[in-house]
Amino acid sequence: MNVVNNSHASRAVSVLLQRDKTPDRWGEHHWQVLGVLPEPGTPPARPTRSLARDGDDARVYLWRGLTLRLNPESCYDYWLNLSSKTPLLFVICQPDADGDLQPVTVSADQDDGVAALEVDETVLQTAMPGSIAAWVE
Repeated sequence: MNVVNNSHASRAVSVLLQRDKTPDRWGEHHWQVLGVLPEPGTPPARPTRSLARDGDDARVYLWRGLTLRLNPESCYDYWLNLSSKTPLLFVICQPDADGDLQPVTVSADQDDGVAALEVDETVLQTAMPGSIAAWVE
């Protein structure tokens, strides 16, 4: 019988999001994930955003206090992700009050990303860092 230790089923992470300053021809800003970083300890009750870099062409925001949760029922999906050439993390975002993207969930399960797209949330993906891949495994 497999027993899941719930104390190891979630991990605090930070997300670096970059937004291009110049909107495209439809007036939309391009967003990309520069990285997902593991954090020590438990995340705060609410994620926080700080400006990490304000360059001529883009702004980079550091979002701290997000959680990567693992669902025991998704083990096969995690295995498929980890066995791919480039394992991915999916950062699910919603617009904030200013219209910028705010990450709300980080997942290692592609199905979570697909479900979020079906309800018109924005899903960004990035390569899974080795330390997080080892933890998911």
